[in-house]
Amino acid sequence: MKLPSLRNIERIVRMVPVVKDFLPNDQSGLNSLINESAYKIKKLEDDLHDKKAEICTLRFKIKDLQHKVELLQETIGGYQS
Repeated sequence: MKLPSLRNIERIVRMVPVVKDFLPNDQSGLNSLINESAYKIKKLEDDLHDKKAEICTLRFKIKDLQHKVELLQETIGGYQS
């Protein structure tokens, strides 16, 4: 079995504090990272749904305006004849 060199051991020891900074300090451990990500995803999905609903509402308004414009054009065309 090959033993790690002193240089490799030194690198590992130096990296431990860096890795420790990324991990949560509370009791829930890595689950808190997963729950936080799930919450963010859910919030983004809700925001996306709201934007899609807003787009749908705007499309209905555009269709309504187009219909009104067509009626006005027909009315103006009748007066011009």
